[in-house]
Amino acid sequence: MMCLGIMGLQTGCQQTFLSLGQAKVSVFLAMLRKLILLIPLILIIPRVTGLGMTGVFLAQPIADFIADRPCCKDKEYYPGTSQNSLNPLSIA
Repeated sequence: MMCLGIMGLQTGCQQTFLSLGQAKVSVFLAMLRKLILLIPLILIIPRVTGLGMTGVFLAQPIADFIADRPCCKDKEYYPGTSQNSLNPLSIA
């Protein structure tokens, strides 16, 4: 339950980049969360901490929190986007 808000923010961020024509950034964010972070954390946390199955369940919110950091960064972090392209109220 504690990662639902983070997942919503990340999904919204991915959809925003997809709609802006930056599918590569969107795919990278999705892969970061599931493949690059979640699978290694599922394997590492239970063994290192000794938490067993609880460590497996804790891997998901930890992976979501870490993968959410690029979504919360400044908009200039993403190449090819300007301040106006990410502002829904701007007039192009």
